[in-house]
Amino acid sequence: AKQCVRLNPLGQEPMGNATSSSPKRVSTHARGKRVVVLGAGAGGACMARIADAAGFQVTIIERRPGSVWKPGGPKAIVDPKWAMLKGLVPLRNVVNGEHSKRIQDMVTRLDTDAKVVELASGTSVPFDYCVLAVGAQNASPCDPPREATSISAIRAHYESVNMAIRRATRVVVVGGGAVGVEVAGQVRDAVPSSTSVTIVHSGARLMDMSLPGANPKQLAAFQDRALRLCAEAGIDVILRARCANLRPEDCPGGFKTSATPFAVDMSNGGQLQADLVLWCVGSRSNAEHLLPPEYLDPRSKLVKVDRTLRVVGLPDIFAIGDCNNLPEAKLSVTAGSNVGKGPGMPSG
Repeated sequence: AKQCVRLNPLGQEPMGNATSSSPKRVSTHARGKRVVVLGAGAGGACMARIADAAGFQVTIIERRPGSVWKPGGPKAIVDPKWAMLKGLVPLRNVVNGEHSKRIQDMVTRLDTDAKVVELASGTSVPFDYCVLAVGAQNASPCDPPREATSISAIRAHYESVNMAIRRATRVVVVGGGAVGVEVAGQVRDAVPSSTSVTIVHSGARLMDMSLPGANPKQLAAFQDRALRLCAEAGIDVILRARCANLRPEDCPGGFKTSATPFAVDMSNGGQLQADLVLWCVGSRSNAEHLLPPEYLDPRSKLVKVDRTLRVVGLPDIFAIGDCNNLPEAKLSVTAGSNVGKGPGMPSG
């Protein structure tokens, strides 16, 4: 979850970039109103703090005991101890406002008519407004599996990936987006120089993602520099090629490992030998099971939102960050830049 609400959904007064320690500007609209935020990632935590500062009664629901800091994922797989110390933020530290409470539980149903969130424990949480900040499940090993909801399960995931990396002699990273490039860099630093690291990317350039508003020349220069730095680090890069004989399903937890090398066939006719494949392509919205199909984009399964991040057809429910279909770059660093801003107002 990387965005927060652009047009103040919880009243007419802009709330600004408040935090739990910011001066309180209690909205008259907020008094007695309940906001339930699903997900404690960057966007969810930001939204909860803003709503708390405005005087709403906030409940944040997170299935894990803390928030996994996704930008740290590439480092987490090469350093599990760091992952548990720095990459998992305890839920009590994510939101601790005076009007807020935290619940660690799994959401089983969102009743949009009764305006109730039903939890696996049997608890029902009523709301006046609900914010979906559940993010997306990344296919890469940087993101612990969806079922990893305990500290021990998260630790076990990172340790299993790390063990595979330490044993590998031929590593293939599928996907040359931002995650794939950083994964390759972290792995290159963590393994002996005798271990080969290769990126296989379908695009003509590394990190050829869509960044609305980006300067094309600056983006191209950045991509060229990334390719140059990979070469200097000893990372081989194969562009305009896809992995032809493996699918995400063949890489549970985002990786496939073997004691003996196996073939990685490419769409350009080439073939690599690998004893570890790290799959760094694609993601899937975590909101797919929360809403009926009519509220989801039929192709991406992302939640359909309007320019204020309201779910289309559900005026009291919002979807922020990776789970919505807003066509913009979704970055943790900008998660709060549009909070409480009306259309046409500058971010920041």
